[in-house]
Amino acid sequence: MDFSERLDALQQRVAAAKAAAKTAATESREQIGKRIDQTQLGIAKAVQNAQKQTERAASEPAGWSVDLLRRFSIKLRRPRIAPPSPL
Repeated sequence: MDFSERLDALQQRVAAAKAAAKTAATESREQIGKRIDQTQLGIAKAVQNAQKQTERAASEPAGWSVDLLRRFSIKLRRPRIAPPSPL
C-alpha cells in the first residue's frame, strides 16, 4: 500500500470517527438510556444462555466427549488381552 492509499484510508477513518462523535453528541439522554437498557438486556440473555449450557454440560459429563468422538470419527479400541496360557 503506497502513501496516498494509506492517506485515503486514514481520511476515511477520520470521517467515520467524526460522524460517530457528531451522532453521540446529538443523542438525547433518553436515547442513551435506551441503548444502555438494550445492551444490559443482551448481556443478561447471554449470561442466561451460558448458565443453561453449563447446566446442560454438567448434567451430561460424558456427552460432549462422545459427540467429539463422533464428529471426528474417532473409534475407541479396547486393548486386546491375551488369554492366559496353560501351565
